[in-house]
Amino acid sequence: MRRTALLAVVLLFSINCHAQFRVATYKDGKKAALSFTFDDGASDQLTLAIPQLEERGWRGTFYIIGSFIPEGDGNGFTWNVIRDLAGRGHEIGSHTMTHRNLLEIPYEEAVKEVYDCDSLILARTGVRPLSFAFPFNAADARIKSMAESGKVGSRTTQAVLGGRTTVDGFTKRLDETIDRDGWLVTMTHGIEKGYDHFASLETFIGYLDLIRDREDDLWIAPFAEVTSYIKERDDVRLGVRIKGRKVRIVPECSLDREIFRSTLSLETPLPVRKARQGRKDLKVMRFGGKTLVEFNPFAGNIVLKLSQRADQ
Repeated sequence: MRRTALLAVVLLFSINCHAQFRVATYKDGKKAALSFTFDDGASDQLTLAIPQLEERGWRGTFYIIGSFIPEGDGNGFTWNVIRDLAGRGHEIGSHTMTHRNLLEIPYEEAVKEVYDCDSLILARTGVRPLSFAFPFNAADARIKSMAESGKVGSRTTQAVLGGRTTVDGFTKRLDETIDRDGWLVTMTHGIEKGYDHFASLETFIGYLDLIRDREDDLWIAPFAEVTSYIKERDDVRLGVRIKGRKVRIVPECSLDREIFRSTLSLETPLPVRKARQGRKDLKVMRFGGKTLVEFNPFAGNIVLKLSQRADQ
């Protein structure tokens, strides 16, 4: 009888240990996420959109059509420009070689459209494209599986942000995204010219201001980073051992670490004074009665040192 009671106490303690630690829904404990995506390499994305994003500390995803990019120097997107953008934290995604509808051509040609664009981006920039956007948003299960091979995912749901967008409609979409702990992926082509462009640059800036007003609740990051976070979050398992004020957490993630590269936010109500993973000190933030620790799900054991008081 005493042995049974002791086992029950040990089991309850183990359950409570695990209940104290979880991966936050989004990075840094944000309620929702937003990704800016831009299609086709329109020149005013470079001259107008990117400066506005960077001024606010944001980065976007740019889906490139391989054959549209000139080999040498020129105006607009060139391989040198694209390589520089990737170095500044923007994502360069694949959008096929010639922007053909992948459902209207033989499957072997669709494979070539995707493979050739992926290979060209890697060869010209040194950066492997980690996400894909379908021309005309056209895909079926077979095409989707093929296009996502070697990537974290593909854009299959998006909200148009352009000339057809209305302030009331976009505001409602933003607030619903936050209320539902969702992820809003915008899709933009032209800014002041080109397909579905805005009435003016000021109109585009107005939408950015709506987003900035909600930035406390939004994690704003490129498409592949958010996709990677969500899939890692849903896959990782946390082994937890507590001894006094020391906690050892063993993360196990089965995804391909060469493709999935987002760090995760560990969330706990316990006050953490210091966190390390291997020989690296981890970023620790405490607010709203919880602690967030940024960690790599592939980098081994995490050691947390707890404070005696919640305000330390």
